[in-house]
Amino acid sequence: MVPTWLAASMAIHFCWDFWIGLPEATSELATFRRMAAVSLMAIATLMFGVSVFYGVRWSKAIIAPRSQKRLWGWPFSLLFRGRSGGSSEEQ
Repeated sequence: MVPTWLAASMAIHFCWDFWIGLPEATSELATFRRMAAVSLMAIATLMFGVSVFYGVRWSKAIIAPRSQKRLWGWPFSLLFRGRSGGSSEEQ
Protein backbone atom coordinates (compact mmCIF):
# COMPACT_ATOMS: atom_id res chain seq x y z
CA MET A 1 0.00 0.00 0.00
CA VAL A 2 2.82 2.39 0.84
CA PRO A 3 4.49 2.10 -2.61
CA THR A 4 1.14 2.89 -4.24
CA TRP A 5 0.66 6.08 -2.22
CA LEU A 6 4.31 7.04 -2.76
CA ALA A 7 3.90 6.63 -6.51
CA ALA A 8 0.64 8.60 -6.42
CA SER A 9 2.23 11.46 -4.50
CA MET A 10 5.17 11.56 -6.90
CA ALA A 11 2.77 11.63 -9.87
CA ILE A 12 0.74 14.44 -8.29
CA HIS A 13 3.85 16.53 -7.69
CA PHE A 14 5.16 15.87 -11.20
CA CYS A 15 1.84 16.91 -12.75
CA TRP A 16 1.68 19.99 -10.52
CA ASP A 17 5.17 21.06 -11.64
CA PHE A 18 4.35 20.31 -15.26
CA TRP A 19 1.08 22.28 -15.27
CA ILE A 20 1.98 25.18 -12.97
CA GLY A 21 5.71 25.43 -12.28
CA LEU A 22 7.29 24.90 -15.69
CA PRO A 23 5.10 26.51 -18.40
CA GLU A 24 5.32 30.14 -19.42
CA ALA A 25 2.52 32.33 -18.11
CA THR A 26 1.94 33.83 -21.56
CA SER A 27 1.15 30.51 -23.19
CA GLU A 28 -2.27 30.11 -24.77
CA LEU A 29 -2.73 26.96 -22.69
CA ALA A 30 -2.11 28.80 -19.40
CA THR A 31 -5.80 28.79 -18.43
CA PHE A 32 -6.13 25.08 -19.13
CA ARG A 33 -2.99 24.34 -17.14
CA ARG A 34 -4.22 26.35 -14.17
CA MET A 35 -7.61 24.65 -14.22
CA ALA A 36 -5.95 21.24 -14.55
CA ALA A 37 -3.74 22.01 -11.55
CA VAL A 38 -6.70 23.18 -9.46
CA SER A 39 -8.64 20.05 -10.45
CA LEU A 40 -5.62 17.91 -9.57
CA MET A 41 -5.40 19.41 -6.09
CA ALA A 42 -9.17 19.10 -5.54
CA ILE A 43 -9.08 15.42 -6.50
CA ALA A 44 -5.98 14.82 -4.36
CA THR A 45 -7.66 16.50 -1.37
CA LEU A 46 -10.78 14.40 -1.89
CA MET A 47 -8.68 11.23 -2.09
CA PHE A 48 -6.91 12.22 1.14
CA GLY A 49 -10.24 12.82 2.89
CA VAL A 50 -11.58 9.45 1.75
CA SER A 51 -8.43 7.68 2.92
CA VAL A 52 -8.69 9.38 6.34
CA PHE A 53 -12.35 8.35 6.61
CA TYR A 54 -11.59 4.71 5.85
CA GLY A 55 -8.49 4.80 8.03
CA VAL A 56 -10.57 5.91 11.01
CA ARG A 57 -13.11 3.14 10.41
CA TRP A 58 -10.37 0.52 10.01
CA SER A 59 -8.51 1.73 13.09
CA LYS A 60 -11.64 1.62 15.26
CA ALA A 61 -12.54 -1.85 13.95
CA ILE A 62 -9.11 -3.20 14.88
CA ILE A 63 -8.28 -1.31 18.09
CA ALA A 64 -11.63 -0.95 19.86
CA PRO A 65 -14.55 -2.49 17.96
CA ARG A 66 -16.98 -2.39 20.90
CA SER A 67 -16.06 1.05 22.17
CA GLN A 68 -18.76 3.72 22.18
CA LYS A 69 -16.15 6.49 22.11
CA ARG A 70 -15.55 8.33 18.89
CA LEU A 71 -12.15 8.71 17.31
CA TRP A 72 -12.97 12.22 16.11
CA GLY A 73 -12.28 14.97 18.63
CA TRP A 74 -13.10 18.63 18.78
CA PRO A 75 -14.16 20.42 16.50
CA PHE A 76 -15.51 17.41 14.62
CA SER A 77 -17.49 16.32 17.67
CA LEU A 78 -19.55 19.50 17.27
CA LEU A 79 -20.59 18.37 13.79
CA PHE A 80 -21.56 14.87 14.92
CA ARG A 81 -23.60 16.00 17.94
CA GLY A 82 -27.16 14.75 17.84
CA ARG A 83 -26.51 11.97 15.32
CA SER A 84 -26.24 9.21 17.90
CA GLY A 85 -29.81 8.16 17.26
CA GLY A 86 -31.42 8.00 20.68
CA SER A 87 -32.15 11.13 22.68
CA SER A 88 -34.00 11.39 25.96
CA GLU A 89 -36.90 13.23 24.26
CA GLU A 90 -37.71 10.27 21.99
CA GLN A 91 -37.96 7.76 24.83
